[in-house]
Amino acid sequence: PSRRRGKGRTIHHGWLWKLNAGSDGNDPKGWRERLCSVEGTVLSYVSEKEEGKIVRICDLRNCSNASDATYTVPGRSSAFTLHFLDGSSITFACKTSAEREKWYAKVATPA
Repeated sequence: PSRRRGKGRTIHHGWLWKLNAGSDGNDPKGWRERLCSVEGTVLSYVSEKEEGKIVRICDLRNCSNASDATYTVPGRSSAFTLHFLDGSSITFACKTSAEREKWYAKVATPA
C-alpha cells in the first residue's frame, strides 16, 4: 500500500521478509518479517530489537542497483537484493512477484 504524506511525498509500506546479514537465504531461520517503508529516499523498518522503533536502513540515493533473488524457503521465492555504492547489500522477500515489482518501483525511483 502507498499513501501521500506531508509535502506530496509518497510513502510505500508493507510487510517484507528481511534476510539477516551473513545468513543463508535458503535457511528459514535467517529471515525476519519486518514492517518496511520508503519515504522520500529513506528505506526503514520497525525493529523488534529496538522495542518497535523505526530503524533507518539506508538512503536509496546510495543504491547502485537491485537484483532478483530466489530462495527455496516457502514464501521467499520473490526476493530482491539492494546493492549499495559501499559494497554492502540487503535482501528482502515479498509474498508475490507482483508485490516485488511494486517495491522495485519505489526503491529504484524514490521520491
